[in-house]
Amino acid sequence: MKIPEGAETDVYETTFIYAKDGVEQAFTIDNYPKEDSGWSFVDSKSKLIKKGYEPPVHDFVITTEQGDDITDEILADENYTFLLIAHKLEKANDSHIDKINEIYDYAKQHGYNFICLTASIPSEIQRWKENTGAEYPFCTMDDITLKTIIRSNPGLLLIKKGTVLNKWPNGRIPKEIENN
Repeated sequence: MKIPEGAETDVYETTFIYAKDGVEQAFTIDNYPKEDSGWSFVDSKSKLIKKGYEPPVHDFVITTEQGDDITDEILADENYTFLLIAHKLEKANDSHIDKINEIYDYAKQHGYNFICLTASIPSEIQRWKENTGAEYPFCTMDDITLKTIIRSNPGLLLIKKGTVLNKWPNGRIPKEIENN
């Protein structure tokens, strides 16, 4: 998610529009008029000339159901955090929901965070809760970002201080006892 030191940045060309005696003229940063020349600023326009480095994961924003951004809080947490990734709950495979719920119980007992990240709308989140008995909190995130993290729907990540320690697709989610 971070831009490496020394990486190329976006390059823009900015044009400044000034007016004098009812005539508008475009200027660049190199030749725009001095303050006392009688020209008055009207507008500026920026155009992307060259795209700089863009991190592979750039839309990583975790938003609570109340609309709060908790990304930094989760990534800075010195404790373990389980992230259940279900990019579309309405298409998620719930065949291993018992294992997921057991891991949630394990996390809760040990004081670890457990959050489901989804791009689904609130009604789909509610339907998932009703169908699976899910008691864990849900947060939203960009659908493409979620699919970039793990292709399985759902899949489970274990992170600590923003570092992925383990990742399990739906068919390989461990039993709670294996986490001890």
